Amino acid sequence: MATPGLVLSQYSAVLGMVATLEILRFLLKLLVPSLLLAIAIRVGGPQLSIPATATVSLILVLTPSVVMGGFLGYRLWHSNGANHAHPGRD
Repeated sequence: MATPGLVLSQYSAVLGMVATLEILRFLLKLLVPSLLLAIAIRVGGPQLSIPATATVSLILVLTPSVVMGGFLGYRLWHSNGANHAHPGRD
């Protein structure tokens, strides 16, 4: 008969392995697309004829923040839990 301490330690060991696999899966989901994007930029970047101006630099730097802000604002606007932000929608 297994003792409760032994069963608990085996259970926590299994949970530790599952958590480790989840972390590895997350890292792979993050690193593989990042690596592919970096290779695409490295290979295809010189093929693009983008002028080196301040306007182009500002567009390239600000676009990700503007897109993410728009996405998060849209989610806030349409979420059910954000009624305090939109009193007229109660």
